[in-house]
Amino acid sequence: MAPDIDQHAAMELNSRNNHICKRDGAACDILVEGYEHQMHLVAKFICKELQFDRLYFYGKCRPLHVSVGPEESKYALIRMPNTRGVRVNSKSATDDATIRLFEHL
Repeated sequence: MAPDIDQHAAMELNSRNNHICKRDGAACDILVEGYEHQMHLVAKFICKELQFDRLYFYGKCRPLHVSVGPEESKYALIRMPNTRGVRVNSKSATDDATIRLFEHL
């Protein structure tokens, strides 16, 4: 959707030898075996215990998007379906406040 900020591109270069993603770093989407229906617990653990750049939460039964990068912004965003089923931005936080995002899900 937005290659210039999509860390899934990692450090890949385009045809002009420039980084595809200006954020650098790398991203992956994860679903942890045994927690397939409790990904909010995985998100909470990551926010509490690990350094990361961005974490996007799409629901308890959905993979998490987690990235690392030089900014280490420790930004978490919850994206949930609206009444029409379209995912929209909900709550977000940075640093230690990210843990509270997942306490009551």
